[in-house]
Amino acid sequence: MQPSPSAAHGAADARIRRALRVTANLLAVLSLVLCVASVALCVRSHRVRDIVGFGRVGGNSHLVQSIRGRLHLLSDLGGGCAGWLTYTADRIGPRGTWHGRMSGYPHQVEWRLGFVWQTYVSSYFGLGQSYTIANRLIVVPYWFLAAVFALPPVAWLIRTRRRFGLLAAMLLVAAVAVVLAALRPPSGS
Repeated sequence: MQPSPSAAHGAADARIRRALRVTANLLAVLSLVLCVASVALCVRSHRVRDIVGFGRVGGNSHLVQSIRGRLHLLSDLGGGCAGWLTYTADRIGPRGTWHGRMSGYPHQVEWRLGFVWQTYVSSYFGLGQSYTIANRLIVVPYWFLAAVFALPPVAWLIRTRRRFGLLAAMLLVAAVAVVLAALRPPSGS
């Protein structure tokens, strides 16, 4: 005896709903991990500057800098990159600047609510010639990244609160608070 078409359709719908629920839960967990990582990088960025440089052969070169609670992306838009990948880290002194005294930053930065999205032209002299390069600077504060990555776990928490009850929601919030407190920098730095 075969199941009726409506029963088979109902079983297929249940499998699809389960797959969507599992996918949503996995995305919420991944987003929570990225939120905690953003907070950890923010805390680290006040003591250590991390710089990653990369470029594709013949393409543009890029520099990602994590410093003073912000993530910077500085791109050379001239193309002609030889292709490379580098990583460096150094300690930030108490008088360190927001950009780490790096060359290539614009002389006039156009801040918009703590963010920067600016394309500009810079000129320099080298080997007896003048060079002009188009650049792009993007600066995003870590608080913004942490807030964006926190949205899916909060939505999951609101959704599951109905199923598991208020106690489970409070335990999850307490666990996140303990993790964030552990990431807080020591008061002496």
